[in-house]
Order: sequence, then C-alpha cells, then structure tokens
Amino acid sequence: MSNLITFITDSQTKIFHDSEIMQSIERASVLSNDPYSFTYAYKAKCGDCFPVSVSVKSDGLTFSVYRVDSVPIIHPYQKRPDDGLASEPKDVEWISEVASEGRGVDLYPDVLLPRSTSPKIAYIPTDPSCPYYEENEPNRLDANDTSFSSLIITVNEERKTIPAGNYEIRISATSLLTGETVAEDRFVLTVIGAQLPEIDFKYTNWFHYDCVADLHNVKLFSDEYFELLKSYFKNAADYGMNLLLIPTFTPPLDTPIGQYRKKAQLVGITKNEGGYEFDFSELARLIKLAVDSGIEYFEHPHLFTQWGAKHAPAIYATVGGEEIRIFGWDTDASSDEYREFLECYITAFRSFALEMGISDKVFYHISDEPDLTNIESYRSAKEAAAPLLCGAESGDALSRIEFYENGMVDTPIVCIDAIEDFYGKCKSLWAYYTGGYYEGQSTEKCTNRLITTKPYRARIFGLQAFKYKLTGFLHWGFNYYYYRMSRGYFNPLINPCGYQQRPGASFIVYPGSDGALGSLREVYMREAIMDLRALKLLESLTDYDYVISLAEKHFGQEITCFTIPDSPEQMTSFREMINREIAKRV
Repeated sequence: MSNLITFITDSQTKIFHDSEIMQSIERASVLSNDPYSFTYAYKAKCGDCFPVSVSVKSDGLTFSVYRVDSVPIIHPYQKRPDDGLASEPKDVEWISEVASEGRGVDLYPDVLLPRSTSPKIAYIPTDPSCPYYEENEPNRLDANDTSFSSLIITVNEERKTIPAGNYEIRISATSLLTGETVAEDRFVLTVIGAQLPEIDFKYTNWFHYDCVADLHNVKLFSDEYFELLKSYFKNAADYGMNLLLIPTFTPPLDTPIGQYRKKAQLVGITKNEGGYEFDFSELARLIKLAVDSGIEYFEHPHLFTQWGAKHAPAIYATVGGEEIRIFGWDTDASSDEYREFLECYITAFRSFALEMGISDKVFYHISDEPDLTNIESYRSAKEAAAPLLCGAESGDALSRIEFYENGMVDTPIVCIDAIEDFYGKCKSLWAYYTGGYYEGQSTEKCTNRLITTKPYRARIFGLQAFKYKLTGFLHWGFNYYYYRMSRGYFNPLINPCGYQQRPGASFIVYPGSDGALGSLREVYMREAIMDLRALKLLESLTDYDYVISLAEKHFGQEITCFTIPDSPEQMTSFREMINREIAKRV
C-alpha cells in the first residue's frame, strides 16, 4: 500500500495534472436530501504507472462516481489574473507571453465520465502483463507518477431523504497489475435531520436542439434523436435544472439578420383557406420525456426576433401539400398576418398545455435582449402578446429598468452586474450572465462559470440569489456548440474555446458518444442552487436579516453581486456554518 498517493478534498478545489499533494479533509456535513460532492485525487509514486480500480462504499449511502477528464484551453479569456487556475506551462515556449499575463494556458479539468461505484474485478491468468480488469467499465483509471488524476464522488445524487447520523465512507484503490489494495481512505459525512425545502426558483440553460443533431450526426426529432434527448434531459434535471426551453418553433436566437438556423420546429402547422391547424403530438412526446426525466417547467421560445422584436421568428407550415416558411425576417412584427397567426397559435397552444397539465408551468418570452433603441418595437410586441397570454408568467433578458417601470416586462431577467438597479422594485426578478466578459458590463468582477474560472465564483451565486431575493436564473447556453451567430459547429471536447474563444461560455454539458456528459461546472451550479435552498431553510428558522448578517460576517464584507470568496475553504466553510446553524434549530 505504498505506491499510490491519494487524498480527499472538497469539490471547490480543482485537481490539475500538476497539483501538489494536499492534506485530506476528514469530514463534512449535509442535509438529509442534499447531494454532497467531494474530490478523490490519486497519483503513482515515482517510477510507477499502472491501471487502478477505485471502489466507494458506505452503509446507508448511495454514490455517483465520475472520472474527471481535462480539455485543452488555448485561450483562457481571462481579464483578471486571479481567475487563471493552471500554473505556467513549463515546456511550451510559444505561449509564455500569454501565460505571463496571468491567463494560464493548459489542460483544465471539466468533463465527467461516469463509473461504477464498486467495479467488479475479473482475472485473466493468461495475461501476465495486466491480469486484472474491470468488467463492463469503459472509463478506466490509470495512475502515473507524472501527474495527478481525480474522481468526483457525489453522495445522494438522486436527492432522496437519508436518516440523520454519521456515515463513514470507505474509498479503496486496487492495482490491476497485482490485484492488491494500494490505498485506503476514510471520510465521515454527518447527515443533519433537516430537509432542503422546495422553493419558488426556476433555473434554466437554453437547450439548442439543432446542436444535438449536428454533433451526434442524427436527424432532428427522429427516434434515434429522442433516445439522445433522454440523456440530455436527465443530465439537466440531475444537476438542478427545472426549466426547459422547448422547440415549438425554431427559437429566434443567435441568428444573423436575414438568415436562418436549422429548422427545429416540433409543432406541425397546416395553413388553409379556413386559417391554421396545429398538431402538437410530437411536442407532447418531448414534454413527456422531459417530465419523466425530472423537468418541471417549460419555456416557450420568443414570439419575436432577438434584439428588438422587429420581425417574426422562422415558422414553417404545410401549404397546398408543401412545407414552406410562412414567417421570418421578411415579416414585420406588427403585420396583421402575423398578429392573426399569433392569436390562433397561442390560443391553440394554451389549450394543449392545459391538456398536458402544464398550463401553469409555462414561461413565455417576447424578445431577447432589447435595449432603449428598440423600446417602442418591444412595447408593440408585448401589447400584442399580453392579452393572448392571459396573465401567464413571462419575462426577458434585459438590463434597463425602464422596461419594467413602463410595464413592458413582467419578470426582468437582468445581467448580474445590473441587479442592484432592479433589487427591491420588482415582484419577480431573475438574473443571468452571458458567460463572457463584455464592454459596458462589469461581469469580469462577478460570478461566472467559464472553464477557467475558479469553482467558487460559480457557487457563490446561491448566496447572491438569496441576497437579492431572486426567483430565477437563466443562462443562454446549455449545449450551444456553434461558432458565433450559429455558423458552423465545434466539438467542445476538442475545442472548448470554439465560441468566441470563451472557454465553456456557450455550454455546460458535453456531447459524448452515447449522449450527454456532465461537467464540473454543473456540479458547482447545483451546489449554488442547494446552497440557496439551505439559506431559505435557515431564513424560515430565523429571519432574512439574520442570515445576511451571518454571511457578511463570514465573508468580511457586504454581500453584493461583486462578492467573490477568497478561497475554496471560505466557500465550503460558509456552507458548513449554515448547516450548523440549521442543526441547532431542528
């Protein structure tokens, strides 16, 4: 048991290939229905390199185990030196200038490959070079002496209720050369007898249906395609997403004016002399799949084009036996023909939603990211749609308070650095961030989830959502694998900087050979949502001001959208403190 170096650390510490040996953490706490993730790092001692099998066991707990793989970042896109996580590369001279700017260029851990909790080890006596192997385990593990590798281990990923108590977690590593145990580690998880409450909070990352078809090379909405969707929808729900953008018609997003993305429309439309007929059967299939996967709420695509609501989205219908585009960039948003269509369509869709049992679970959009230069066209679009929506929840991403003050938007979805302008003025308020840094915004100082930013810059959002009493969070890229304005596509496993050289800005899930592969960043976002629920629980046991005072004392500053922890330990110890406060009161 001497030729493998191992240690356990928190989820907020990324393990790079050149990470140093760390002191293992020995215990942590969690609420009874709260998933808890931690990191197991391993490395062979000098002169060794061999395959290993890692087993995770505990009486009364369930585990999900993932091998953490890295992706190549050639353009870290960092404006703040403290964002870079990797050390300066030692053997690539041509990037030394970039590295000297504090923007580490390296392999960054992010991709999660699922593994068995306790793989079954078989023996082949006729193979002396490697007589042991794991049965039915494609994502094998190798320990080498030149770099660390790691696993993310999540307790209770299914979020069931676990009885209170102390649980010892046993992690053992077996050499597949000798069959011997080469490392054993112990970790104690204390489960507190309190449950995270259900809260009124919607979390969405926009789903891009055409990207799934392109990256997996399958036909949109074919049976094979729906099989792939199962893994993507399950991934979304497993990591806390409860609101899904649905393709009633092709969402009018990231499309150059006058051009069109691949048709991704699930509602069948027939136009005849009597008007319009609608077929929602395929949409019903998708919604049922999403519900079965754990999705609760649904986003209807924007009813008007992006950046000003001046045109109709691309909508296709069968006319005279032939499918053609009946609306698009050549359709004025205020035209009588499109307004008449909207009245027919929304009336039919709302009846369909009622039949599906989701009529009170649909969130509508008018137009994405309007600004003051197109405030009148947005006003006109909202006035046309509002009577048809019959009071259903709606909102849009924007950053100017005038849209709310003038009654044009019900739920503002505000860029995180502009949240102070809206706080305390809105009945319902969401936040978003683009994932990148833009002129005129201060998002480089805020929470973010680029592959190259530190984990706690994502997780701190849970506390900020509590501070600003947010009711939702939106990000525009769950799986956007296209270059700028949907021209061409990239494989994020090979080139995660494909979208405008922003590593991971446009996606949080990877396309694997059989479906979706998770990411470390999904773990951090789930932790943020669970932190928010824990803060809500403590608030119910005390009050809002008490919780905020605890947070401000812990972080040593007023909690704002610019609050960023100093270290992984400051973030994880904050949640431990909240757990202790809850435990004292239940």
